[in-house]
Amino acid sequence: MGMAVLWGSPVSFLHVWLTLVIFGRCALAFSVAGQHETTCEANGSVYYVGEWYFLDSDHCTQCECTADGSACARTECTSLPAACIHVSHYPTDCCPRCEKIGCEYGGEVYELGQQFQ
Repeated sequence: MGMAVLWGSPVSFLHVWLTLVIFGRCALAFSVAGQHETTCEANGSVYYVGEWYFLDSDHCTQCECTADGSACARTECTSLPAACIHVSHYPTDCCPRCEKIGCEYGGEVYELGQQFQ
């Protein structure tokens, strides 16, 4: 079986082919003894190098599986408009959403475009 040298380590052509074709991953996504990791484990799942995922415990934290392990960053939510009169926060979303814009006048809430005296 032929051998290739990638990053100074011998790797069989068959192993690279299987990795690239079956798993659809780049050349880093194969295991060579003493080299970088090929997968990351999180949320009870296995992720390949280059795959992105959100933490199940925190939908605001997105991670990428890298050859050195998981690299994660937390999303900062932007502030909602002051005129937001209906806010929704869905369980799978990180940040709350403003569903309706309006205003408050005289203790009453009015939707955008609604007329009052």
